[in-house]
Amino acid sequence: MDGTVHITTITQFYKAMQDGEWFVRWSDGFANYGLSVPLFAHQLVSYSGALLTFITHDALLSFNILFLIGTFLSTFFIYIFLRLYFSEESSLGGSVLFHFSAYRIINLYIRGAIHEYISILFLALILLSLYYLIHKRKSAYLLGLTCSFLGLLLIHPMMIVIYSFVIGPYFMFLLWGKQLKELTRLIASVFFSFVVALLISAYYYIPLYLEKKYYYFGAWKSQFEPGQTLGLINFLSPDWYYYYRDDVLSRGHFIKLGLIEAFSIISSFIVSIVMLLRGVKRSTKSSLFILFSILSLLIIFMMTEYANVFYQKITLLGNIQFPWRMMSVLIIIPPFLIAYLFSKIKNNTLVIYGFILIVCFTRFPQLYGKNYTVHPKSYYFFSLKNLHTNKLNTIWTGETEYYPIKKNKAEIIAGQGSIKVINLKNSQRTYKINAQNDRIRMVDNTFYYPGWIVYVDGKPTTIEFQDMNYRGVITYYVPKGDHTVLIRFEETKIRKLADMISVFSLSLLIIIVFIEKRYKILQKYLSSKAVLR
Repeated sequence: MDGTVHITTITQFYKAMQDGEWFVRWSDGFANYGLSVPLFAHQLVSYSGALLTFITHDALLSFNILFLIGTFLSTFFIYIFLRLYFSEESSLGGSVLFHFSAYRIINLYIRGAIHEYISILFLALILLSLYYLIHKRKSAYLLGLTCSFLGLLLIHPMMIVIYSFVIGPYFMFLLWGKQLKELTRLIASVFFSFVVALLISAYYYIPLYLEKKYYYFGAWKSQFEPGQTLGLINFLSPDWYYYYRDDVLSRGHFIKLGLIEAFSIISSFIVSIVMLLRGVKRSTKSSLFILFSILSLLIIFMMTEYANVFYQKITLLGNIQFPWRMMSVLIIIPPFLIAYLFSKIKNNTLVIYGFILIVCFTRFPQLYGKNYTVHPKSYYFFSLKNLHTNKLNTIWTGETEYYPIKKNKAEIIAGQGSIKVINLKNSQRTYKINAQNDRIRMVDNTFYYPGWIVYVDGKPTTIEFQDMNYRGVITYYVPKGDHTVLIRFEETKIRKLADMISVFSLSLLIIIVFIEKRYKILQKYLSSKAVLR
């Protein structure tokens, strides 16, 4: 479903970087006349996919490699998280269930939702960092937490909202029983870590927030789409649809939890109630088991129609767009619940490996896609439509596919003259113009966006982009005679400020890490001198 969109975006970043633009802000081959895709595209996958393409020379292969890396790293770190509490065998059983969870299969083989799919890797790293930060109390884990927050913010902004349903309660669980002084210090440390990550990613978030008014979607206070909730069938149905309703281009887009996951949640909730009623002496593992059992029901509730009021009233929550996206955080809970139940069974090795075989037997047949179309590499270098949705067109343009495709960027639309192309790159072009009239009117077949500047002989000139005959397209005037015209996409004041915040924050973090490391080395050196004396 979304694969072509993401592959094209990766290709656009790659194309810009080929032109020497390692900090990409414009995509000239996207949406017919170009679009500011890099200002709103998910950063981590787009940049890493583009860098991989310098090696593979194939954006599709780079896309698949990223999926492969995300698949195994996310499973690996979920396994490491489970190992904090359970044996190798119990953790293996839980991580296999996560690896082959129904929703991951849907995201990989049906939706092609690579950003959401890989983002869970950073959720696992955040949980691990929180655990080690609180239990080991080393600054290195605070750095790890900052990097994990940063990765999550740059791979998919709204996943931080979804994952907070587990991150927040788990963090509070880890803090339980701490003294006030230590509690304050730990909360301040985690808050500092998140703020630093947010400031480093300011180059992305500040323009995204302040410049959304230029896109159609900026007119909506919330991106919440009604009618996207789940019912009982989505949690208990054993069916895997080849077609679902009006699906014609992809395998059935039917969001489901999976019977095994549903069984683990139901049985765990029953066990939790029994534990609470009997007043069973609770350990760290059992307390976390009860917490996760309760959280699973809360998250399931948030995917039903009864939770619509929260999405409608809370803008930040509504901006996740689809309530069923909460499935992304739900799928890490059944592995923990299953691992806990396994840990309560004596001589559980055969039970666990039997469980793994059942998971593989039921899920392996679903590891396939449908109706894949093979495109040449050149296909991803140009798109007629805005593949990210027409909501992300600028408010002064129409639907991009209805504009005529142009071979030349520069054209004379009023007056007589000639054009010689000196330089033509992704976000910059240079022409030699000979105007034979008092002034001629030029068009650059590029959709205008704040940041585009036209220089005539080194001096900025006025851009017009609201002529109904050239709606949203850059037009300008050139006086009579020979002139050099430079058209370049530059940073606005808002983007420059955001860039400065990111650079300053990253530099400050590096300095802090360097000083902290040197301080420890100096401390060890002084300690060794004292021992020798």
